[in-house]
Amino acid sequence: ILPQHLPSAMDAAGIGHLLLVVLYHTDEVRSRVQREIARQWHLGDNFVAFDGTVQHDVIPGRVDVLFLQDKAGALAHGPATAEHRQQQLAELLAPFQREEQVITALCETEWDPHRKYPTPQEKQKAEAEDGKWPSKQALARLGISSQYIKQAPPPVPTLKKYGEPCSPYFIKKATEAREGGLTSSTEYALRDMARGLGIVDHRLGTAFGKLPLHPWWHIGIHIRRHAQPRPYGRRNTEPAPVTITLAAIRPVAGPNEPWTVWAYSPVTSQWEPYRRTRLAVHSAHLGFDVSGFSTIGDESHQASAAAQITEAALIAARTQLPLPGPMVIYVDGDTTEYIWAGLRDESLGQQPPADLPRPASWLPGHGFPPAQRPLAVVRTITDLERIGRPTGAYVWSKNDQWCRTKTTESPYQLVSDDGTGYVPDFLLTTVPRPWAAGPP
Repeated sequence: ILPQHLPSAMDAAGIGHLLLVVLYHTDEVRSRVQREIARQWHLGDNFVAFDGTVQHDVIPGRVDVLFLQDKAGALAHGPATAEHRQQQLAELLAPFQREEQVITALCETEWDPHRKYPTPQEKQKAEAEDGKWPSKQALARLGISSQYIKQAPPPVPTLKKYGEPCSPYFIKKATEAREGGLTSSTEYALRDMARGLGIVDHRLGTAFGKLPLHPWWHIGIHIRRHAQPRPYGRRNTEPAPVTITLAAIRPVAGPNEPWTVWAYSPVTSQWEPYRRTRLAVHSAHLGFDVSGFSTIGDESHQASAAAQITEAALIAARTQLPLPGPMVIYVDGDTTEYIWAGLRDESLGQQPPADLPRPASWLPGHGFPPAQRPLAVVRTITDLERIGRPTGAYVWSKNDQWCRTKTTESPYQLVSDDGTGYVPDFLLTTVPRPWAAGPP
């Protein structure tokens, strides 16, 4: 977010003054983050933030920056609990906290997705002692949102496996790829940090292209099923916990204005600004117990809980969201079709069956009176085999003629099974870039 757009985006997120704390272990991460902050916020090549000293007015009157080395190891991997890490972080950050100031932390972590472990036991031990989640929980309990940035990978090798020197061309290309990846990861870390605070500027409106920005709430539903721990030597018959979160975004005004972001979780049971809900979710255990939700027929506890919690959240949205308005719902079809039967391929264009467990199990918001239901439910899936490749079509052009297109980015309205009419269901096939680019 450019510095001239950040104040208005912070206002939309309900943030008056922000302190960005960079908690680091290595000097490499410190210098890399410092360069990226200077680049994104146009601070110049000579920008320097001294360790342990608040750099005031990086964004005049709105944002300060502080670099702190995690000498106590509150972020490090190990057996330390979230409570112990919380105490360490509270002591480290106490001198810099003040009233009416929001703190966010950019934290260094050691992470290697390609790391090999000698035995399964060592891998299991390393995963159990991962410092990211307990430190994130500790920071959330202190009211501090966090985003993590990984350490730099090892330097590019100059020798091959059997001691032969690598070619200069390989070293050059590998070094460029390594540096480019580090620059991108640092840039994305700062972007994700702003997103975690609910700071969204006007650029989101460009995704709508030439379409007008209506004062609608765009609500995304995130549902994740967690693995159920299995006691040694016996089965675990308890239902696996789930994470259920709804995020709602809406343009503040026109296409040149920022967006406001709110969220709902069963942890809070109410709609709040995105930052507060995120902190509440991260300060507790991620998995939500669903064993108390009753089921009907072959319905699972997870499906029952997700359908009922979502329905309660959409009901609460009508009174708890600022400036109530029409809603458009977005769901991941690949992970939620077992919850809402109306999302399945065979249900498109169909009416709810008579043996449906409850109206809320057909589509999100379907339990509402027809006039109060969401304007649309958008299902996204990733399997092209289910929806087919984009094909040529005829469209009515501005010249009042039918023109054939090679690919289309327009939605197709589905026809009833007997072909006598249309149904209120549309299919949009996005065009993959390699397909749209054509042959080289």
